[in-house]
Parts: sequence; structure tokens; C-alpha cells
Amino acid sequence: MNICLAITNYPPQVGGLSTFYSKLARLLSQQNHHVLILMVDYNATLNEEDEIIGENNVTKVIFKKTYRQLYNKYKAYFRPGGLQAYSWIAMGLAMRNWLLNNHEKFKIEIIQTVDYGGLGFFLADNKLPPVVVFGHGCVLQICNYNYLGNDDHSDIVKKLEHLAFEKADALITHSYVNQIGLIELTGREVTVVSVPWLEEEPIISAPAKNNHIAVISGLQIFKGSIVMAEAMCLLAKKNSPIQLKWIGPDFSTAKDQQSMAEYLRQNYPDIWQKNFLWLGEKSNAETKKEIITSSVIVIPAIWETFNWVALEAASLGKPIIITDNTGAVYLFTHGHDAWIIPANDPKKLAEAIELLKNDEQLCGQLGRNAIKLIQHTFKDAANAQEKISLYQNIIQNRSLQKRNFAEDIIFLNKYYTPMRKIKYQLRALLKKMAGRF
Repeated sequence: MNICLAITNYPPQVGGLSTFYSKLARLLSQQNHHVLILMVDYNATLNEEDEIIGENNVTKVIFKKTYRQLYNKYKAYFRPGGLQAYSWIAMGLAMRNWLLNNHEKFKIEIIQTVDYGGLGFFLADNKLPPVVVFGHGCVLQICNYNYLGNDDHSDIVKKLEHLAFEKADALITHSYVNQIGLIELTGREVTVVSVPWLEEEPIISAPAKNNHIAVISGLQIFKGSIVMAEAMCLLAKKNSPIQLKWIGPDFSTAKDQQSMAEYLRQNYPDIWQKNFLWLGEKSNAETKKEIITSSVIVIPAIWETFNWVALEAASLGKPIIITDNTGAVYLFTHGHDAWIIPANDPKKLAEAIELLKNDEQLCGQLGRNAIKLIQHTFKDAANAQEKISLYQNIIQNRSLQKRNFAEDIIFLNKYYTPMRKIKYQLRALLKKMAGRF
């Protein structure tokens, strides 16, 4: 089968989404399916031509010049920053135009894309193969937790996501937590599929005998950054020697779109970079090392669609504390292969950390059972066949609903006015001049 993945993150980028799609591509290609990946080089210049790279049943189409041209064109009509609606428009149009010209050449049978940013809207067209939108967590959901601002950028991205959910041929996700959320959000059927985990020989590591625990995640509210800070304050008041290492990039998701790192520094000075150590983003290899050497892995999310780190930590035999509103929680059994706590409860989180840090036997039991969970749950061939069967069913039952891209995208025209362009060009010029003095 020929599958197209139109995605926003892929190695060498790090993070759960990048890992998810690299695993999915490998899983499908190893079962002799052909995977075409559409992706963007966000740092490319106008001098860099688009690139096509193929290896082992996986072909990557990397938009560079095409993306940058569209990015510059639409950026002129918007205030810089925020959710960068112009980037999503540029990405969507670059992928759409390429698919219209090349989907038959590459014999693409189905397209899978992400929910965040509304890329599915640009790809849902009766002239193109069926489009599946995968629910990894979108702005329409995250804005219930993070401070994302109310401006033209957020209005456009939310509209694009609504249209993507409406126009897509099917909606899928990888957890029951998000299935419920997406059904409530879209009013549509949402199918749960297993994550594309590949069987790899696990490193069976005994619980590390140190005072370090770790969170591997972006520094965001919905990921539990504030809850974690408050839990560490509770532990600090008890003179606990436990130190947290938080590994992941900073995001401007605090109040007034402030840097979360800066927010935590200002509001939790007693623990910030003392027993709450923010280490920033690390490579996959460095992150894996941090998981292995930490005594406990904590997943403190207030809400999360899945959490790939839960699987990585489990495969490495690490004791895990995970909240009941984290998508991956359905795989685990409390007290058997993970310690499950209520979400958004600093007191329960602090108690769980203290419990596991003082009970080496429990940690060992949780870690050993977590390895067995991974080994027994995921089988490569069955995992791949599940996805192929789903794709085939979507293709066979495709309903050619009314889709009129030209009409649906008209809502953007109100932003592409000469006055807006002049306004933001003048603003940029004044800022540049102010910087010289």
C-alpha cells in the first residue's frame, strides 16, 4: 500500500510527535508498504530547493523554497509571533499543491495528517486520496489549558482545525481519553488505534539509587509544569532531598503568553533551578540516558492525548508515576506496572514521588512489570496490519461529501488586504528603526 504522511515533525527533530511518525514510517515500511512523508524545513531559505530523499520504502519530500516563498507572502499580512497562522497556511498550501500535481505519480492511496494547525483542511479534496486526521492534540483542545492568546493567529488556526475535522474522511487517535474529547469537539465518529511501537530489545535497568526524578516534556501548563512546581514546593517544605530534572523546550504558554520558564522562575523562586532543574531540550540519545539514570519517571499532565515517554520509560524498566488524564494511562494498571494518580493534584503527586523514592521494592516491581507490558502488548506485524486494515476500510467506504476548497478558504481573504500589509510593513520598519537608537 502507498501511504502519505503529511506531518509537522519528523527526525532529526526531537519530541513525541517526531518519534511517533518515525516509528510509524518504519513499522509500515518494514511490512513492505511504501510511505511518502511530506514535511517542511522550517529553517530553509529561498535559496534552498525542495528536496526528495528515498530509502527503504520511505520517501521524504522536504519543502524548503516552496514553503519559504509562501511563508514570506502571507507573513506580510500579520503581526509576527503567536501561533503564526501564516506558517500553517504556507505549509498547507505547499503540501496541497504538491499532492495535486504528484499524488497519481506516486500512486498515493491514503493521506494521514495531524490535527494541530488544521493541515487536513488543505488536503481534504475529492480530487485527492482520502484524508485521515490523527488526533495528537490541537489548539482547539490545548487552549483550554494553555494561554495561547486571542488574536488573528488563533482565530485562523482554530477555524482551520474546525474545517479539517469537518472535511476529513476519517478521524483517528491513539487513546480513549482523546477519543472522548474529539467526539465532543467534532460530533463525529473517532477510531482508536494502537501506537506504532516497534519491538526493540529493552534495556532492563534496576531502579537508579539517586534522588533524581525526571519529566520528559515541553514546559507547558497542560503538560503539568505548574502542578509539578507546586508538588516540588511541598517536598521542599519537608526538606526532601529529591531533585526533579525537567527535560524539554520552553513554550510561551503562561499568562499573557509569557515564557513558562520565566513564569516558574518568578513564581517559584525557592525551587526553580534548585530542586526543580529545567535542563531544556536534549537529543533523543541524551534524553534516553536521562530516563535510564533517573530513579522515577513522572508524567504530571493535566491533560494529554497520549505521552510517548510512558512507553519509552516502561520499555527501560523504569517506575512511572502517571496521571489519570494522560492518554497512555489505559495501558497501565495502578500498583502493578505504574503508579496512577489524579491529574492536577500537587499533594497526591508529591505523596506519590515520596512513596516511590522510599520504596525500592515497589519501584523494582513496577519496572519489571512495565517491561512485560510492552513485550506483551505490541507486536510489529499485527500493529502494522491494524493500520492497513483501517486505511483500506476508509478507502472502500469513502463518501464523496461536498468539499469546495475555493469557497471554504474565502474566509482568509479578509486578512489579505492592502491596508493590513501596509500596517505591518510600517510596524516592522518602525521597530527596526527603534532598534538602531
